[in-house]
Amino acid sequence: MLNRKEKKVMEVIFSKCDKDGACLVSFADIVEGTNSKLKLKFNFFKKQTLLSEEEVLEMIKNIALDNYFEFLPTEKKGEQMYLFTLKDKGVAFKRELVNERRVFYYRIYLAAAGAIVAGLIATIFSLIR
Repeated sequence: MLNRKEKKVMEVIFSKCDKDGACLVSFADIVEGTNSKLKLKFNFFKKQTLLSEEEVLEMIKNIALDNYFEFLPTEKKGEQMYLFTLKDKGVAFKRELVNERRVFYYRIYLAAAGAIVAGLIATIFSLIR
């Protein structure tokens, strides 16, 4: 399971890859794309901190260890690039996001239904007394 920041890094990589699941992405594009996605979240309580290059590189290594993709650092015209090849978990990443959202909404609906049932039972018991 990826945390919120790792999901943003994976979203950037997933969006750059083609149908074959392979892409060549510059490290600067990954850092910039991740930070722009994190800026979109509006948070009242926490100061928003942008990710450093070291943090993003560490996240890429952790995501690779979780078997989402393989990556090879390369250099193209003097610029640091990464060749990403998505594995099965990486290809199914969007599906995983949809399933997480579905489970979240299911829990919300279940909590609301439980509250309604509890209210009805309390009303019935108060009418019986």
